[in-house]
Amino acid sequence: MDYQRAISYLRKGKILPLYILIGNEFLLKEHFIDILSKVILKDNISPLNYKVVYGSDFEPSLFSMFLKTGSLFGGKKLFVLKNYSEMKPAHRKVFLKFLEEFINKNVKNILVITDTEMSKGPILDIGKKKGLVIEFDIPNFETLVSWVRSGIETKGKRIDEDAIYLLLAHRNNELLSIKNEIDKLIIYAGDEDVITVGMVKALLGLRKGVTIFDLISAIRERDGIGALFILRELMYEEPIQKIVYSIENEIKKMITIKILMGKGADYNTIKQKMGLSTHVLNEIIAHLPQFSKEELIYFLKLIYKTHLSSRENYTLSTVIAENLIKEITQSQ
Repeated sequence: MDYQRAISYLRKGKILPLYILIGNEFLLKEHFIDILSKVILKDNISPLNYKVVYGSDFEPSLFSMFLKTGSLFGGKKLFVLKNYSEMKPAHRKVFLKFLEEFINKNVKNILVITDTEMSKGPILDIGKKKGLVIEFDIPNFETLVSWVRSGIETKGKRIDEDAIYLLLAHRNNELLSIKNEIDKLIIYAGDEDVITVGMVKALLGLRKGVTIFDLISAIRERDGIGALFILRELMYEEPIQKIVYSIENEIKKMITIKILMGKGADYNTIKQKMGLSTHVLNEIIAHLPQFSKEELIYFLKLIYKTHLSSRENYTLSTVIAENLIKEITQSQ
């Protein structure tokens, strides 16, 4: 079944005990799970009735305990298993046994299994017989246009039609990648109500000049001279606070990825937990070895001091920002 029909089933209250979500469209899967959780749990979502586990972190005992313990207010419970293929082979056999018992005895609980692909086998067979197998393919162009427009509007802004076409023409059709571009556009637009073709050109680097994202790339590469040059160019068009906020956001991403890697998370798990496109994650990972976690945390503290200093003395905020970039790029 396709995504649209599956959503219509949910909204009509047709709930099944098992859903298997297959495909590369991560955001659509997340949207489906979000709607499902709201339909079955209403406003009573808590750790007692809603649990998300990744295949690499799956523990049979925790799964069994969750299903056997009582839920909040005695209602339904939702268990989401993401990236099934990352589960240890030994755990898959135990999980299959649990799944067969779950399907035959279950009354109130709902199980969701997600993966990019799933070969023929007993789990897929159970999904087709007792639940719903939903394929999440890449949306067509008309759907992407509508998705970009609604994504911008939910942020309280509007976007010119030609600007949407330009954005889609220069980015792949992965929704996660497009979402990242929308988030950047919202930052870039600032107080402007309408996102124009000119703004999209600037974001994509289709016109001369530099953007905040050029600055972030220079910082990742520890290119101090280049970063300072870009900063001074940006200050003609962007407020210092906006520039520093973007640097802060980037460093927070790097810290989080460092922590996840330290816990043994693999590439796909990091990508999905962080909500990053392949391109953005690859860029960050390529430069991550140049910074230790302790350095990044130190940089974050410097940024907080920068926020305070620039508020206290706005006339010196340029010097403060320049010193921040020097310290980040020159630190060893």
